[in-house]
Amino acid sequence: MPSSTKPSASSSPPVASPPDQGWNVLRRISQRTNIKLRHVSELIIEWARTGNLTADIRTELEQQLAPHARNRAPVPEAGCAPVTGGHPTPGTGVAG
Repeated sequence: MPSSTKPSASSSPPVASPPDQGWNVLRRISQRTNIKLRHVSELIIEWARTGNLTADIRTELEQQLAPHARNRAPVPEAGCAPVTGGHPTPGTGVAG
């Protein structure tokens, strides 16, 4: 495995992006890193599970999301519940 693809620890994505832009972001990351789109998607899903993302994918993801970051709130760090102002989840007392 090349040194640029070694996992790096990270706790959360840089920003959230609307679903309609997700496909284009994944496609550009795939093209720019020369990694199959399906594998890029798998790596991002694994990042959500483990907190680890390869350095090349993370760098490209940050670059692709940077133009959208100006109008978006940062994604909460791992273990932090987002504040949504909804009704409490039954049995927990936590708004969801």
